Amino acid sequence: MNTFIQRHVTPLTSGVYSLLERLLPAREESIHGEWITNQTGQLSYRAYAFPLGDGTWDIAVLSRSGRTSSDYRYKWCRIALKDRYRRTRALREANRLAEQLATLRYRFSVGFAK
Repeated sequence: MNTFIQRHVTPLTSGVYSLLERLLPAREESIHGEWITNQTGQLSYRAYAFPLGDGTWDIAVLSRSGRTSSDYRYKWCRIALKDRYRRTRALREANRLAEQLATLRYRFSVGFAK
């Protein structure tokens, strides 16, 4: 019976911790969204928001080309903002940009040039 409890308690506690990390992320660290892949499956984009010294947040988009982890190539695109945002709005704007890149601008692109 002791083994039964140990097997099921560990996944439960690790699940609770990951849920808390998603609901209450650390405010001093950068946060990111999910990977958004284009129609061809060759390009993916991920939104990032990171804190600045004055309490506002800045955004960037990480692009990834390739189909498997052995041939992935990454490029950063830092976004120049006219206004400074708070954490939630900054991530929302970065996610919106990443989604537009994957579904509109580079929808059928197969990767970036070498």
